[in-house]
Amino acid sequence: TLLTGQSQSLVIENNPGVMTPEEIAERFSALQALKTHPRDQQVNSALMARLERLYQESLGDLREHVGVLAGHFSAVLERQDEREIREARAELLTRLDSIESGY
Repeated sequence: TLLTGQSQSLVIENNPGVMTPEEIAERFSALQALKTHPRDQQVNSALMARLERLYQESLGDLREHVGVLAGHFSAVLERQDEREIREARAELLTRLDSIESGY
């Protein structure tokens, strides 16, 4: 509850006793991953931090280009399409490696 800070859960089973409490806990754990927004996943937040650092370190056209890349990746994350995120992340990593190595 809001006042006590405690949370409660109610498990309704179609066939009570089929799953052990450990199995139920595993299922809840697996479902918790689905509730995490892609922008909060470590791999994506690390990439956004890398973009932010590169943006701050850059000037002129390069800075603008990095800003566009960050905006695009952020938009992809908001759509929450895991396949699209994976593809965008792979492409972005290649581009950032190229930028940081001096093209």
